[in-house]
Amino acid sequence: TGEHRVSARVEGLVERLHARTPYARVARGDPLATLLAPTLASAIAEYRALASSRSPEARQLQAAARSRLQLWGVNPAQVSTRDGPPRIVLHAPADGVLAEVAVREGETVMPGQLLFRLNATDTLWLDARVPQGSAGQLQAGDAAQVLVSGASEPMLGKIEAVLPEVDLVTRTQSVRVLVPNPDGTLAAGAFAEVVLQSTTKE
Repeated sequence: TGEHRVSARVEGLVERLHARTPYARVARGDPLATLLAPTLASAIAEYRALASSRSPEARQLQAAARSRLQLWGVNPAQVSTRDGPPRIVLHAPADGVLAEVAVREGETVMPGQLLFRLNATDTLWLDARVPQGSAGQLQAGDAAQVLVSGASEPMLGKIEAVLPEVDLVTRTQSVRVLVPNPDGTLAAGAFAEVVLQSTTKE
């Protein structure tokens, strides 16, 4: 249910990939990639040069320079300029699994380009197929008992939505169920048996 997209804010060169493998688990704050960003050199130099000035005008200019860097997603204190152009380290915004690694070392990236797609796994969607005649008895918030193939005990979930779509072949309707996955044991694509409990009708 939680998807995070990590994109480039500025033009740069991928110097190093810290996360390379799709479906690898990462924790919030883990480094994903280091970018060389020469286009930031002048903006960072301006910000740091103004930092030593005490005049009100310089303070205003420094605040404007900081705002410009923040628009690029850059914290000046976290940018290294040693041994060449500025380097930016991109970090994972949340715990989860790397659903997509869309960049390689040595590649030039442009502003807005997708670099990583990260899916949170603490809650998953389960797509239950319900006979069309029974779907009308269900609503968001109803309880669901879920037994995943291979598991010894059922778990409790709840209906998030009854989707307005009927399969023309099976005449079933999709019911989206939220299933908690705090320990990360559930895998996308697994099959399960589901008992849906309506609060409106038997």
